[in-house]
Amino acid sequence: MRESLDRIRRAVTDGVLKKSRLAEEAGVSIDALAGVESEGWNPKAKTVDALIGALDRIAARLAA
Repeated sequence: MRESLDRIRRAVTDGVLKKSRLAEEAGVSIDALAGVESEGWNPKAKTVDALIGALDRIAARLAA
C-alpha cells in the first residue's frame, strides 16, 4: 500500500499529472486527493485502487 501511495503522490507532486486530471481518469472526486502531498494522506483502499488503475491506463496510452 505504501508503494502505491508514494506512486500517486509522486505523479501529482512532480507535476506529471494535475490532481483534477488524475481524479477524472480514476472516476473519483477531486476531494479524494486532498492532502495527497502529505505523508499523513490516508485514502480508502478503493480510492487507491482507482487512482493506480488510472495511472496505469495513462502510462499505457503514453507508451503506445
